[in-house]
Amino acid sequence: MKKNYILILVFFILTLNSCSNSPQIKAESAVKDYLQENLNNPDSYCPISFSKVKTFSSGTNTSYSITHVYSLLNSDKDRVKMTVSFLLNTDFTLQEVELITINGDYGLM
Repeated sequence: MKKNYILILVFFILTLNSCSNSPQIKAESAVKDYLQENLNNPDSYCPISFSKVKTFSSGTNTSYSITHVYSLLNSDKDRVKMTVSFLLNTDFTLQEVELITINGDYGLM
């Protein structure tokens, strides 16, 4: 019986470790962190959905693309729904993003 508990525990730990290292989770986390640091009003940020991560390889370089849908308050204090694509480097750092684009300085939800 003790062996069964150990096997279940090992399986559970391996499952958690494999999920935490996935490109999807890394990309989503990088985008959320970037937005929290760069939005004009990060307290109004409300994530809605993420696309599946797309992987692009060119020689030894790998990059990732993910589209994120979220809402926030824009500069006019209107709630806007944003759909923004982010390009990430191999180490899951975001390449330069235009701040007006992520802050929803235009349009209503």
